[in-house]
Amino acid sequence: MKAIRDDTQVHVVAITYPSQAALSTSTAFEPFATAWFNAWAIGDDARDDGIMVLILTEDRRVRIELGSGFARDWDYAAQSIIDERMVPFLADDDWNGGLNAGIAALRPQIIDPFLAGEDAPAAGNDLPWILGGIGGFIALFFGGSWAASKL
Repeated sequence: MKAIRDDTQVHVVAITYPSQAALSTSTAFEPFATAWFNAWAIGDDARDDGIMVLILTEDRRVRIELGSGFARDWDYAAQSIIDERMVPFLADDDWNGGLNAGIAALRPQIIDPFLAGEDAPAAGNDLPWILGGIGGFIALFFGGSWAASKL
């Protein structure tokens, strides 16, 4: 993550935590992640381009939170990273593998294209979602359920 920051100036923060319950919060997962992202002030204030990868191991939840500098269209790329890169590791309770795979995919799939001024991947290409759905089904069937969410 330091290399990403040094090369691109984009701040990436990774958090693994057991569960939301350990923090005594009953907030839904997405607002919880967003509140944590905002409270920690992740990213540059002017660019709003920070990224947080959050894994709750006991809750079996994962989220990639993007700063508001990213258009909502980039959420599709974040969800693809979760579905295609992270969930296969997380389904095997390999938190480090899932986290490392997610972080490794951020630069080529989100950060570099975003900084180059490219448009976010089109949500109309359903192949990644289909493949992610198949992978999610396999992970659910063989490795327990993982809720992969991104707004």
